Amino acid sequence: MSKPYTKRSRSGIRFQWLNWDQSNPNGTFANSVATWEDKADGISNPYWKSQIAANEGATTSFTANETTCEHVDGHLEFRGYVTALGDNPASFRMSGKRGALTAPDYSTSFPGHGGSVNAAESMAASKFYSKASGIIKALEGGELLGETHKTANAIIRKATEVADLLVNWKKNWNKFRSSHRAGNREASFKRAMAFASDNYLEWKFGVDPLVADTMALANDLKLDFKEVETFSSRGLGTGTGANQSSISFGPLGGLVSASANTVSVEECSIQYKAAVVLRRYGVGGLAERLGLSPSNFLPTVYNLLPWTWLYDYFTNTGDIVTAIAFDPARIAWCNRTVRRTLTTTTLSGVNPVINAGLTAHAGYPIASPSRTVWKSKLISRSSTMPSRIPEPRFRMPSFQTEGGRMKWTNIAAVISSQAFGSSILQSLGGGVAPE
Repeated sequence: MSKPYTKRSRSGIRFQWLNWDQSNPNGTFANSVATWEDKADGISNPYWKSQIAANEGATTSFTANETTCEHVDGHLEFRGYVTALGDNPASFRMSGKRGALTAPDYSTSFPGHGGSVNAAESMAASKFYSKASGIIKALEGGELLGETHKTANAIIRKATEVADLLVNWKKNWNKFRSSHRAGNREASFKRAMAFASDNYLEWKFGVDPLVADTMALANDLKLDFKEVETFSSRGLGTGTGANQSSISFGPLGGLVSASANTVSVEECSIQYKAAVVLRRYGVGGLAERLGLSPSNFLPTVYNLLPWTWLYDYFTNTGDIVTAIAFDPARIAWCNRTVRRTLTTTTLSGVNPVINAGLTAHAGYPIASPSRTVWKSKLISRSSTMPSRIPEPRFRMPSFQTEGGRMKWTNIAAVISSQAFGSSILQSLGGGVAPE
């Protein structure tokens, strides 16, 4: 029988510091304590093994919060004299603080439902329906191989084209060298650019997708007995929180001041895990395999539009179309895990400033900042499916990732082919480019 449970634990941190000045050179010790409670609430499920074996959802609700704090002490000190009195024992002044230069307490600060959550949800939902649709097409699409023989013919044709690419590469390379030696460098350059971009596009948009489809068909032979296939989708979002501030503080004596800068960053990770139902139609499934069923009609029409692959590089329009057309009855079970993190960093003892009327001794003021990092986490799990209409978002392919660099390479190849008069683009108007 399912039972609710709660787990609690208490934690804390002590900030300590020492102040001193010329009238109290031994210093005054002080401290501050921050405490908090970590908690986890959930419901046990003693039947989860049998439910998973029966391809049923075994998810129970769960929520938890956790707070951690890491601190590194700092040092702020001034030694000098009152300028008007000159450098003599009577005008000597000193002031210092060591340890926790400030004692920031963000133990009660938790991440909110801001832009990071929306961005993560949109990304996870977009990937969810695209992955589910891809699994259905891959693992059910093997029937098309036996029904039409088109895939087998395409494999033979594409394999021949791959061999021709290698032969033509050598021929065109020889033509380029001959043209270059003849002095017609402009013509040879255009011919080389057109040839290189054409063959690259033929490879990425023709051969690569075919290889992926062939592997899926081969995998389908091994997984023919499966009734469901599990998959997951994940979205990440970041945003700057509200705890951004800069305060000024100083040690005893008011001789020098410094800044304590606080910045917070919110991060959100949303993961959907689900199982998609596989249906073996036989000959009756040919219409769906060809994209004529209600669930496939919209994505098929969208992919037939010109340049949809380029739209999908920068937006999630294709994922939205797929999500709207997807049949939710194909999902056997689904759960959603949300991890939200708020990281608040305080750097104390930066930008030291000497008060007016003072002259510092050589090497002063000394400023070694203290650093305090608060991290608050909220975790929740529920039996929930993503929204049928993911939030539209614009994304710029990143040069820092392999997938982003590949997208920019594809775009550059298309521009090169168009600029040098290639005809390969006539066959690239529709469809989705490989990731």
